[in-house]
Amino acid sequence: MHTIYSNKQLLKLALLGMVIGMASITPGLSGGAIAISFGVYAKAIDAVVSMPRNFKNSIMYLLPLGMGALVGILLFGIIMKPLLSNFENSIIYLFIGMIIGSLPSFLKEANKDGFRFAFIIPLVVAFALGVVISTKVLSSSQLTELSAGNYIMSGAVLSVGLIVPGISSSFILINMGMYDKIINSITQFDIISLLWVALGFIATTILIIKAINVAFNKFSGYAHYASLGFLFASVITVFPTFEYTYTQILNIILLIIGIIFIYLFMKKYGDK
Repeated sequence: MHTIYSNKQLLKLALLGMVIGMASITPGLSGGAIAISFGVYAKAIDAVVSMPRNFKNSIMYLLPLGMGALVGILLFGIIMKPLLSNFENSIIYLFIGMIIGSLPSFLKEANKDGFRFAFIIPLVVAFALGVVISTKVLSSSQLTELSAGNYIMSGAVLSVGLIVPGISSSFILINMGMYDKIINSITQFDIISLLWVALGFIATTILIIKAINVAFNKFSGYAHYASLGFLFASVITVFPTFEYTYTQILNIILLIIGIIFIYLFMKKYGDK
């Protein structure tokens, strides 16, 4: 039996996918975490895993979501580079606000079967691990060679950031020195480089998606709180130094705008 989606539902999936795509290439933001807040994460993972035996249903769900994500990556990729070059701290404040605004939806999904105090354990462990990983990435030297291997590695990082909620692949790519190169490949339609990225993305996805699917289906609360720990670690790592300036006032305003916008957006469009 096949699920029938109305045009409105397909448009909604495409719109949600666009925001997820934008989040995936935004430093400090996690596409997977946003997908959880929207209520589409578990369904998308299930659709990928069940594709061999339920191909039509899987494609009907994943196609509009994936096309929307692709459009979000392409459109946002074009404007992200100049924005980060000129207004990096302001952009970070805006998207930290969006993360904060997404927390009510995230926690609602995480606690759908009830809250357990034991959920704090994966939260703390993931937070500590996230801080260690982020610190190691910050102290590591950047990749300078434009090789197929580095593009494949970047694709693998993008996959982990999308499939493992709370991990910001863009933040890792920036500190690898590959973020600008990926953005340039997108804006210049460098097909060869993007194919290498796609190869790394697909190969990594195949390797880890089954394990992630089991974790979120069998241990939903624990998996969600572990993702939250990674998310908090990412935010703390990228949070800019506070300065008492007029620009800082603008940054705080952007933070508040981000909170209100994403909260209202998820309340209206999040998957019920």
